[in-house]
Amino acid sequence: MKICPNCQYENAADAVFCGNCGAKLPEQVVNSATSEAPASETPQPATRLGRNQSTNEAPTTPLSQQRPKQPKKPWLVALLVVVLVVVAGGVFYASQFGKSKQVAAIATALADDDRTVLVDKVVSDDDGLTIDKQALAPLMTYLKNHPQYAKDAQADLKRNGHSSDRTLTIVSAGRQWLIVPVYKLQVTTMHPKVETNLKGAAITANDVKLSTTKYDHESYQAGPLMPGSYTFKLEGSAGSAKKQVDLMGQANVGKAVKLLTTTTTTSTDDVDSEDDDVDENDSDDTEDSNQHHTGKALSVLSRDAATAVSVMASKEDRDADDYTYVESQPWDNVTEIKLYDEDSDKLVDTYRYDKKNDILAKYDDATSKFVEVK
Repeated sequence: MKICPNCQYENAADAVFCGNCGAKLPEQVVNSATSEAPASETPQPATRLGRNQSTNEAPTTPLSQQRPKQPKKPWLVALLVVVLVVVAGGVFYASQFGKSKQVAAIATALADDDRTVLVDKVVSDDDGLTIDKQALAPLMTYLKNHPQYAKDAQADLKRNGHSSDRTLTIVSAGRQWLIVPVYKLQVTTMHPKVETNLKGAAITANDVKLSTTKYDHESYQAGPLMPGSYTFKLEGSAGSAKKQVDLMGQANVGKAVKLLTTTTTTSTDDVDSEDDDVDENDSDDTEDSNQHHTGKALSVLSRDAATAVSVMASKEDRDADDYTYVESQPWDNVTEIKLYDEDSDKLVDTYRYDKKNDILAKYDDATSKFVEVK
């Protein structure tokens, strides 16, 4: 049998040409079943091992010689479990006690006069003020006597993170579990300047002694005090004076408080000191003319606030003298004014004036948004 070298067709042993492709067949007879072509003429088919050897690939290492797997480290697994638990706990805590819920809890405590909660939730901008239930009393008294301010402050804390007069501000106070931020209520401390005219007299605020005068005329700077309502007294052997003051808002941080008494000179010792008590509330100029109102008179507003009121009065056709005002600045070039009725002390409206773009906007309770006043 002859195998065609061209197409590998098996031809008869005496064939001269390939019956398949017509190529001339070699004279040597090759039996495909029993014979093997010379190495020089027929290429040796490459085995898998030969291909591995021709490409210099290393043979597979026997399983008996492979390196055994290292066992997992138990402490690493435990650490991963702890991390997952902490992260999961932090996510849960954030969803249940995030900023909005913490602020809401603070606002509720203010509304309920819950001083047990507030002691832990209130901080001061002055480390000299210790926060305890007694220290919180002036603030809670003010909120009780000014329910509209209290209501507005609670809404402002939730919406803006601070009261309109910046007396109360929500601040970050560290983290819990190193993950979840903790928020507290920071109060702006008050440092009133008390003017006296009686030597050797005790100065008190809400019956807490602040100082004793050394001279006939002196000025004493009190504080840091919690914002709120106070009754200041000057009491000495020759006379006394008393004044009720509301210390709220940035404008009243260094408020002047006059404790001036009329002293009587006598050669006898039968002086009834109670006859010398003088309430200076009626004799003071104008500093306490609005002490029973949440807002301030137009005449004592800042220039920006007065401009905002003027624009509001013009566009809304209102008499600016019919209201008292609380001013604040939520953003640069934007002044917010709250209008309170002069007689009832009820909040009437809230406006914001953008002096850079000359835009007046009015707060809409229905949409909880400020709408431009045309």
